[in-house]
Amino acid sequence: MDLVVKLQQMIEENIAGRAVRDESPTIGPSSAARGCVLAVAYELLGMPKPEPDPRSFRAMQVGTDGHRRIVRYFGHYVVGRELFFHDREYGIRGYCDALLYLPPDFAGERAGLYALEVKTTGGLEFERIRAGGRPREDHARQCQIYIWGVSRYYPLFQVRGGIIFYENRDSLEHLIYLVDPDPAIGAYLDRLKRAREGVLGRGELPLDDRLPDEHWAHQYCPFLDICPPGQEAVRRQRAQGPRVPDQVVADMLARKLLARKQAERRQGRLAGPRSLDDLAAALGWTAEDDG
Repeated sequence: MDLVVKLQQMIEENIAGRAVRDESPTIGPSSAARGCVLAVAYELLGMPKPEPDPRSFRAMQVGTDGHRRIVRYFGHYVVGRELFFHDREYGIRGYCDALLYLPPDFAGERAGLYALEVKTTGGLEFERIRAGGRPREDHARQCQIYIWGVSRYYPLFQVRGGIIFYENRDSLEHLIYLVDPDPAIGAYLDRLKRAREGVLGRGELPLDDRLPDEHWAHQYCPFLDICPPGQEAVRRQRAQGPRVPDQVVADMLARKLLARKQAERRQGRLAGPRSLDDLAAALGWTAEDDG
């Protein structure tokens, strides 16, 4: 069939809402990047997810708005925004936040096409990532999926790597990480593919292919209510208490003190030396906090 005729047919079907849909279940890049194959299986089965609470819903809205704004920061290096890709073999379908082209006069030897991933976070999560000195593991995996998915869907694109841009919703600070393609993503995606075939073809859940019990992501899994292994993992974690790295806490306290000092300067009342009691009062600590 002539290409022009095929294009006309496609456009008419889309206008009339009669476009052929692929009915086989798919998952998005962020779901695929969780690292828990069992959670992916739950999603493929269409298991219900709880509705987000108002605060979480608002944070999602802010994040979506932030994505559009942040992509504009990259100016004329943006080749395309919300770049669609769909891999039918692996059942992964979604959008890469943007595709960038960094020319040689800007990037030198690292010139080329880059998949951009934008993440907006709260202050504590931002400080955790900063203290770790690298992207969060599921974010790095999602960026790898962007690189992989865009390269497979657009074989003429030679995607050089990825860029993860973090923005702190509270302070608008940002972090940037470069991500090189990792061949190991192929083995992980093959696990997802096998699980997809098992759950859709034979109804088999990959109960043993899940995150370790101590992993933080169990507490935020949308399928926690129906996942006995996840529930047991969360029970054990709560019995052990929260674990926030000392360096993260120290860094946040230092930033809080600096912000307070700057505010006092602006108000014309620079504070002198403080005692430990004064410092505790300023930070809102009480005697109960010592326990």
